[in-house]
Amino acid sequence: MTLLNNISNHHLQQILDHAELTVKEYDPNFNTRHYLKEKIESQHTRVVYFQNEAQVPVGICIKESLSLSYGNLIIHTINAHDQDRFAKLLAEDGCLKGLVLELIQFRSGFEFMDRLIQLGYREKERVRMLHSHLAQYATITPMPNLTFRELTVEDNDTCGKISHLAHQHRTHIECYDVYASPESRREFSDEFRKNKHGISIRAACLLMLYNQTPIGIIEVVRNENWGKTIGWIMDIAVLPDYHGMGLGHHLLGKCLSALHHQGYEYAGLAVTLTNKNAHDLYLSMGFENEQYFVEIIG
Repeated sequence: MTLLNNISNHHLQQILDHAELTVKEYDPNFNTRHYLKEKIESQHTRVVYFQNEAQVPVGICIKESLSLSYGNLIIHTINAHDQDRFAKLLAEDGCLKGLVLELIQFRSGFEFMDRLIQLGYREKERVRMLHSHLAQYATITPMPNLTFRELTVEDNDTCGKISHLAHQHRTHIECYDVYASPESRREFSDEFRKNKHGISIRAACLLMLYNQTPIGIIEVVRNENWGKTIGWIMDIAVLPDYHGMGLGHHLLGKCLSALHHQGYEYAGLAVTLTNKNAHDLYLSMGFENEQYFVEIIG
């Protein structure tokens, strides 16, 4: 049993064909073969293959880098029982170390994830949420001492400071490098203003001020998912000293209102299920759980 960097086109087609058939059982419209070929040919992926005892390539793993330490882990084996050994080889290879990777697989079951956890990795359960009734936020009742304006490149330092402080208490849980320091979060905002994370929806990217002091931010991009055009909330943050005042609710409502007036019918976001306060807030404002997924923490 070994990992290979290259295999013959014949063996690759066998793996892709099996993945295609696996997915067709529950989603006949999804072109799995095309999806995997795009990932294999991307400049942002590393591909390794699993060879069994008979020296036949029977599995594929695609590690896709979306940022310095975040990305996707796409894995498929022709035989389900090979996932355990594939996980062990990947762990020994060290290619998952120091990363947070969304696990994408085409068959049900937890063999691969469970094996990685046994080997010292962690898993984090998350959910993508969707709001489909933005018209209810067409009008927002103002709150005393609270004002808003669109974020600009001049606010990137402020975004870095507010977001870092707001997420600091969960950094050891979420493990996202972007929140590790005000500087790294500021770099994210620099990239965000250049549309490197998607086309930003400027009218919905807001700075919230309390008595003219910046205390909260929200950043949103245009996203295509589930056959819908969505205003996708990349980050929402309020300084810890201002928690418990209903300001996060108001900031999110103001953003949803801006999306509605920009012609968007849907808003979306993702949240870790152990972040109960945030998850409950989103549910209370009309978001619905749409898609559960798991991230592997190396």
